[in-house]
Amino acid sequence: MFNFLKKDPVLRLEKEYEKILKESVAAQRNGKLELYAELMDQANKISDKIEELKKEKSK
Repeated sequence: MFNFLKKDPVLRLEKEYEKILKESVAAQRNGKLELYAELMDQANKISDKIEELKKEKSK
């Protein structure tokens, strides 16, 4: 009934993805390559989730 009040999980994940990418760039520039690798791993996992949700929506 109130589906319009629910936030789109894809949008939330995309915002989180962008945030993590910005953090990873900052870590790389500061020479913190281990942190950069961890953040990029998180970003890749979020990207995979986004793709899965988009595929489910298109069905």
